[in-house]
Amino acid sequence: MSLNLALSAGISGLQTAQKGLDLVSHNLANINTPGYTRKIFNPESVVLNGSGVGVQTGTIARRVDEGLNRDLREELAKYTEYNTKASYYQRMQDLFGKPASNNSISHTLTAFGQQFDTLALETDKSTQQMATVRSAQELTSQFNTISTRLQQMRLTADQDIAGAVAEVNDHLKNIDTLNDEITLGVATGRDVTDLQDKRDLEVQQLTELVDVTTFERPGGALVVYTKGGSTLLDADPIPVSFTASSSVTAWDSKGGGDFSAISVGGSDITGEIGAGKLAALIDMRDKTVPAYQSQMDELAGKFSDSINQIHNRGTSQPTIANSYSGTTTFIAPATQTMALTTGDVAITLFNADGTQKATTTLKTIVPAVATGEDISTVTTAIQTWLNSGTGGGLTGATATVDANGKVQIALGTNTASLAFRDQASTTAGSTAGDVTIAYDADGTGTTDQTVSGFANFLGLNDMFVANGGQWMADSDVKAQNWTPNVGGALTFYDSDNPPGGTAIGTLTVAPNETLKDIALKINSDTALSAKLEAEVVQDGDGYRLRIKDRAGKDMVITQTAGVGTGLIEQLGLKDSKAGLSGQLRVNQSLLDDSSRISRGAVLFNSDTGQYYISAGDNTTANQLAKSFQTAVSFDAAGGVTTGARSFSDYAALTLSQNASEASSVATNVSYQGQLADTLQLKSAEISAVNMDEELSQLLVWEQMYRASAKVISTAADMLDVLNSIIR
Repeated sequence: MSLNLALSAGISGLQTAQKGLDLVSHNLANINTPGYTRKIFNPESVVLNGSGVGVQTGTIARRVDEGLNRDLREELAKYTEYNTKASYYQRMQDLFGKPASNNSISHTLTAFGQQFDTLALETDKSTQQMATVRSAQELTSQFNTISTRLQQMRLTADQDIAGAVAEVNDHLKNIDTLNDEITLGVATGRDVTDLQDKRDLEVQQLTELVDVTTFERPGGALVVYTKGGSTLLDADPIPVSFTASSSVTAWDSKGGGDFSAISVGGSDITGEIGAGKLAALIDMRDKTVPAYQSQMDELAGKFSDSINQIHNRGTSQPTIANSYSGTTTFIAPATQTMALTTGDVAITLFNADGTQKATTTLKTIVPAVATGEDISTVTTAIQTWLNSGTGGGLTGATATVDANGKVQIALGTNTASLAFRDQASTTAGSTAGDVTIAYDADGTGTTDQTVSGFANFLGLNDMFVANGGQWMADSDVKAQNWTPNVGGALTFYDSDNPPGGTAIGTLTVAPNETLKDIALKINSDTALSAKLEAEVVQDGDGYRLRIKDRAGKDMVITQTAGVGTGLIEQLGLKDSKAGLSGQLRVNQSLLDDSSRISRGAVLFNSDTGQYYISAGDNTTANQLAKSFQTAVSFDAAGGVTTGARSFSDYAALTLSQNASEASSVATNVSYQGQLADTLQLKSAEISAVNMDEELSQLLVWEQMYRASAKVISTAADMLDVLNSIIR
């Protein structure tokens, strides 16, 4: 009986050694296989009725540290996130230019300002006039290019999200397939370690796309869900859905529903994604790139407003200015009113040589403008004066509000120039200075907006124009839980429901309501939501309330309280600048005739008691040049806080901010890369196949195989001897 046990024990040893040799061979064959972990087993003695009867192979196991693997996956997710961001920051740096480079927006602004310095010295030089307009065109072109490419980046990010979501679904399907094979193998007692390696590799690649959490069920199946708790895979994978956009504009936002949600089972999980490639792409599309767009729009808005205000004061003598086309839109000119709360406006016609032909003041021809007069009446009064014998005596001259709601003034074939001079009073030659205009947008007697400068208010001589229209309004940047100090009512109109008729509707806002509350009230109001939509959009670390006319009609928002105390001021609600940098262009009248650029101003000769304009006057050119060294109050936008800065300083700050953030991201890429490499090395020390170690094991199993074979051979010989004795 003992010889049989010896033979059985030898055979089991032989089989165990053979299994060990197979495992070593398998490890060595997969030494370069991605994701493969070293497989090991420990021999176990076999005991029967209290007696040892040999050895058997234990369960084959992977030599892995699950905690270390989780850490590695998390750090790889962060590395992928930063690495994805780094590529976008590099593109933005190439776009903005470096702060000291000659192609940066800051340098272009400075170069444009220098053109006015030269223009002030060479007011009569047509070449300098052309050079100044050309420089303005180069500046607007750069603004346009930056805006266009920023939106292209957002579109690329959105489309890359679609690609990443498709990869996520592929990995979930692969994990599900491996789950089925593993659970079957566990149930039937087969070795599933290689399948587990493949599944771990799929999980790692999935984690690089989106941060997930996993746990393994007793049967061997792996459950995958987001950090926010949304299940991605349990019994079956739940597909992640997303539809890429075909185009993106500066005012598109996730908050406004302009982008598809990343959803699972109908639930939006976009906000649950905190790391990985998807997190980086979402951040670029919804926060980082829009923040820089907002900064460019703020710069373009403050820059164009400042230059236009000064340019509207000016004259272009000796070029005859016999027509003006306003840029401000009045959707109800017979209802909307303006009041000169300070000063008066001298309206003067000049002969070809710059001498006065006829003059009056706005308060003289429209006395009611001191307290408030509608826009149509104001323009009619100007036309009447131009035509009258006691005034300009210009037959055929017109001043009207056209079908688009813009003021148009034309002197026809008359060879006279028309110019406006804001001044302190109706007295001829009183101190020049922009008048203050109180604008009542619905004619209810409540001021809704204050504007400086008569020609500037109408946009009669703007240097820069935009095609955006007045269909969208934005609040200032506010904290997420900001509430107004006062309540009030906002009334909404558009060109289909203009002031003087039935409004779209009125919204009452309480002092304790957040931007989100206000947007929800607009969207849930049947009358308002039929025409308008409201949303809260992220801008840097803050948020804006954005209200849009659904049909893209010019919109007017008025309030019940006066300027300075009302809800509009609390919100900072005004025509949106979103996308302005992409729409800014030089006024076509200047492109057609660069000599129309303002250089001088309406002057007063105290000796003759008359106004005059001079070809050598550089008053306005000097003011334009000085504006580039003057600090302008910028509102908060993107990552730049409220503050007074020059145009070039604001642009340089944006460039510096971008360079700083790009450097920080690059540092994070380097750090996370090194950390991930360290963790991978540590994991490899535990899990990777070591050739020296395997060769040593090979010798062990070889010796065991030889020894077991010798036991079998000896037992067989002894059985033969025993058999011969018995015979």
